[in-house]
Amino acid sequence: MFLASFAFITGAACLGTFIIMNSTNFSWGHIDQNDDQTIFAPFTSRKKWKSYITNQPTNHPANPKLYYPRNCPHSQKYTKSCAKPVPSFIFAGSEFAGASYVFQMLKQHPQVAKASVDNSVDPTHIFDKEEFDEANAFETYISQFPFLKQHVLTTMEEKQNWIVGENAPHYLYNSHVTAKRIKDTLPHVKLVFFLREPIARAYSQYLFENSRLNDSKLTFESLIDLELPILRRCGHTSTQTGWEGFIRCHKGSEIRASWKVSNDDQLGFNFLSKGMYYPALEPFLNHFPSSQLFIIRTEDILLNPSSSFQQLSKFLDIDPTFFAERNFYQDDQLTEQELLSFNSIQNIQSTIKPKNHHYHHHHHSKIQPFFSLINVNEEPKLSTRYRLQRVFRHLNDKLIDIFDHSKTNFNAWIYDVDRG
Repeated sequence: MFLASFAFITGAACLGTFIIMNSTNFSWGHIDQNDDQTIFAPFTSRKKWKSYITNQPTNHPANPKLYYPRNCPHSQKYTKSCAKPVPSFIFAGSEFAGASYVFQMLKQHPQVAKASVDNSVDPTHIFDKEEFDEANAFETYISQFPFLKQHVLTTMEEKQNWIVGENAPHYLYNSHVTAKRIKDTLPHVKLVFFLREPIARAYSQYLFENSRLNDSKLTFESLIDLELPILRRCGHTSTQTGWEGFIRCHKGSEIRASWKVSNDDQLGFNFLSKGMYYPALEPFLNHFPSSQLFIIRTEDILLNPSSSFQQLSKFLDIDPTFFAERNFYQDDQLTEQELLSFNSIQNIQSTIKPKNHHYHHHHHSKIQPFFSLINVNEEPKLSTRYRLQRVFRHLNDKLIDIFDHSKTNFNAWIYDVDRG
């Protein structure tokens, strides 16, 4: 069974400035300010990235795999080298979409080094921190990866074709700062994004945050009523300043004060904004070639896990046959609850069945999935779903347009917005 852990990043929301840009085709004069379908209108008038994403890597200069810091540790207990692995991939989004479980599964592959770092549960903020030391960015980032023990280094050098990565799904929401910083620090890194239907993603975040606050009295519907007008007003700012202006508006402290919510409050008020995938991806599209970007729906992993993992393996340039259909247990169908509803660690048997597979040393491999603290069978009210479908459908259409459908499949989420 496939399971997932979810990252929680606290955030905020705020009011923006009413701005009209003559350089765009967007005009507020023709917009009904009371129509939910127009909330994301500032983000749907752009056409730059049509057919950009292929999910297929091309040949590019090899990423250096080892780094030798200036300060080399010495340990009497362990024989360590002075080498650290340089990440060649990052799971950069999105939150509450199953990235953490896929990361754990991927680490079972013999070509994926155990030195890979999971920053989803207790995030290490490097690329998205306010005070970013550009001059020492690489040293700071690489410090979270371990020095390699000598025997591990020897094994990795013998394998040659191995990779190391980071799981940090919070990078997507903060792409206005993370995209350029990642590109400047790790120019050849490959970025992977898992996108879950945004309404389901928002509700999962609500249930998770609500559980952390000991069942806050704020309902999902009341939080949506608070956030939707903020999205509209901050969208005005984005016509001039893009995703950066939107996020800075949405995180601004003045609106939190008007809600009587402190900046240290755990409730994020960003349930919907973290599902605005198209504008959040734009900074990454601006800074990275399509050959370094891989984007997949969470629902496709649910429907066909073997095929999805093989596609990801090909993109990362590791052997895809490890995730072949014959190597998956076939006893049960993969369910949404199994993929998405796990938060407390327990050991269970791997979903990979290595019998008759040439990676024989993984016969007894284990994963650490996350047991549910919330009931994913719960859903928001139907009226709320239909309301949010009207909000998201045009923005989702823009997301679909960035894919080259002759080379990769990224299907639209099916919405029924005729009932209400």
